[in-house]
Amino acid sequence: VAALLGLDFFLLLLYGWKADEAFFGQMWVLTTVLFVIDCVAIGVVGLWQGLIGRNSRHALTGTMVRILVLPWILFGLTNLVLTNFLGSNIKESVELLLWAGIGLAVDGFFAWNAWDRLHQDLRTVAASRYGGSHTSPWWSRLGRIYRRRKNRRPTG
Repeated sequence: VAALLGLDFFLLLLYGWKADEAFFGQMWVLTTVLFVIDCVAIGVVGLWQGLIGRNSRHALTGTMVRILVLPWILFGLTNLVLTNFLGSNIKESVELLLWAGIGLAVDGFFAWNAWDRLHQDLRTVAASRYGGSHTSPWWSRLGRIYRRRKNRRPTG
């Protein structure tokens, strides 16, 4: 994360932007801030999804769809609706704020939900999944077979 932010800042200094390109500066600031918030949200949501998911593929897919794909779908639908109602193109600065607002709202909603669930339900979910009172039928069957064989052996 730090390397990408450093590269982003280096390229900004290298190429810079002119005073009449305020949109470029706004876009750089918003994308940088949203990148950091996305990384935090992916970490928290991914941790919760990894705990409750059936396998790592489900956790990864669920996290990426929630944090990276859903904001773009919502942005596209919102942009489509606004363009059809307004009848003309929307200003770039309004689109940028709309994109950032939707991204922040989605990140905030899913990250807060995952954070809350981690703090309230972590022990319960981990205990029930990894060694709680529920044992898998395979282990139970293996234990019964072992006990039967142990009881059959003649001692002596």
